[in-house]
Amino acid sequence: MADGEDTMALTLRRRRFTLDEYHRMGEAGILGEDDRVELIEGEIIEMSPIGSRHAATVARICHLSLLYDRRTKLPLYARAGVAEAWLADLEAGRIEIHRDPTGGRYREVRLPRAGEPFAPAAFPDLIVTLGELLGAERP
Repeated sequence: MADGEDTMALTLRRRRFTLDEYHRMGEAGILGEDDRVELIEGEIIEMSPIGSRHAATVARICHLSLLYDRRTKLPLYARAGVAEAWLADLEAGRIEIHRDPTGGRYREVRLPRAGEPFAPAAFPDLIVTLGELLGAERP
C-alpha cells in the first residue's frame, strides 16, 4: 500500500444455524436427501464423498455386527429372559422385533413394514415407524 492510503479492516460475520433451522432446510428442499452435509457447531459443512473402499468397509462391519447380534446376543438375551429385543438391520432398512423368550430363543419375530406404526412392549404409547427410527421410509 502506498503511504497515505487508508486501510479498511473488513470484518465478516458468520451466520450460525440451529439444529431446528438445519432440519427445516431439509424439509424445505434447500438441503436434499443426497446432499452430503453435516451441522458442526452451527456451520453447515460439506462432507467428502464416500469412496468405494469406505462403503465396502462399512457394509462389512454392518454385516458382521448383524451376524454377531443374531447368533450370539439374541440367544443370550432370550436365555436371560429379556422380554423384547430389537435388531436394527441398517443394510436392509428394517427392524426385527423379537419377543417371547423361551428355551434360549425368541418365539415371536415381527418385521414392521414401511409406514406401519409399532411400539416397544414396555412402552406401548411410544409409537414409531421405520422412517422415524432409520431415516427415510423404504417400500
